[in-house]
Amino acid sequence: MAPPGKNICVIGDPDQSIYGFRGSDLIYFNRFLSDYPNSEVINLARNYRSTETILNASTQVIKKQGGRRSDFRTYSEIYGIKSLSIIESGSEKAEAVAIGKQIEQMVGGMGFHSVDFGKVDGNEPTVSRSFSDFAVLYRTARQGKVIAEVFGKAGIPYQEASRESIFNNQYAAKMISFLKIIGGCGSYADFEKSISLLGLGIGKKSLEVFKSWAFDNNFTLEQALNHVRQFPLQGIKIELQLKFDTFIRKIDEMRKNMFKLTLEEKLKHIAAHTSISTKINEDKDVKRSFEMIKKISRNFGQGVDINRFFTSAALETKTDTDIYDSGVEKVALMTLHASKGLEFPVVFIAGCEKDFIPYRRPQAANINMDEERRLFYVAMTRAKEKLYLTYTKNRRIYGKRVAREVSPFVQDIEDCLKQYEATEHIKKKSQTQLKLF
Repeated sequence: MAPPGKNICVIGDPDQSIYGFRGSDLIYFNRFLSDYPNSEVINLARNYRSTETILNASTQVIKKQGGRRSDFRTYSEIYGIKSLSIIESGSEKAEAVAIGKQIEQMVGGMGFHSVDFGKVDGNEPTVSRSFSDFAVLYRTARQGKVIAEVFGKAGIPYQEASRESIFNNQYAAKMISFLKIIGGCGSYADFEKSISLLGLGIGKKSLEVFKSWAFDNNFTLEQALNHVRQFPLQGIKIELQLKFDTFIRKIDEMRKNMFKLTLEEKLKHIAAHTSISTKINEDKDVKRSFEMIKKISRNFGQGVDINRFFTSAALETKTDTDIYDSGVEKVALMTLHASKGLEFPVVFIAGCEKDFIPYRRPQAANINMDEERRLFYVAMTRAKEKLYLTYTKNRRIYGKRVAREVSPFVQDIEDCLKQYEATEHIKKKSQTQLKLF
């Protein structure tokens, strides 16, 4: 990478090494310095995002990481609210409601939360907030489902920045299945999902007859589709068999037309030549899913192996940053991993509880405490102005109601930087404002 007489510049933040599941390891930072002892180290200490309060609190968390320089900290000289808000709730649903109420109070320039909690004398200037100013972060995707459900019932607009929310859209899933069939890696489940896109009138009963015949003959989907063009199928009328033939002909035609296209162009072609185009124009969720899948596909060039695309997309489920749409007026819901590289004026970190933060996997003997600490640090430093840490006293875990304890990482933060609140203390204001609960 750096031949004789040339220089190399390596940029990274050892405090944000959070992708151990992809092979990332903090040791690479240390090894570089030992392998190249004459390297010049330039520390970028100034932060242009977060307030001093947030930076002080996050530094108190990360400085307990093993092997970290204890004397290094970032600064911003941005001064704002002097404490983080710690909210305790009775259950995961109560936690979601408490977060929603805080957002409700801040949207539209009401800014009543500080007055409610007695932190200011009422003279603090209000700040106009929109829904896109807020992010709710959590350690596991399962936590996000409860928050999304509560927000949906309350009328709070939100977006789940996860591949699951994109790929599980009914029509997006149909288009993906259709693409897999064109790529020669489709399954019978893909065939069932996507056959309706061409409007050929092949019903469930006919599909069951087709699958039974194919399974009896131990055919792959490709083999079955080729045979159905040549031989009569018992239980299927010739008119219906001709519809199968039409489906295959259209697939063959699309394969030829799409052969030299990039993956994104292939997706556009499928949308334009199936009923997906109508759904994209009619349904904003289908449109968003389509746009996000296209966005992901741009990482792949011409002639890409379609199976590799789906394998790669599946491996990216823990990052999801490219799924977040900054152009919509919605609260962002995402995992801690997905938040890396993003920033929001107001951030809630939900589930700040032992065994969530740091996360203990079921039956796991050990926790990678240092990486979990770095992950929490990354989440904290997504906040620009205001940071809420929330936790529950009880939570349903695998069907059982379990008593919970506040995260030890939260306990690492000095009391002078924390303002504890309980759900019961959150008041409704009598002034006119948007009512979502």
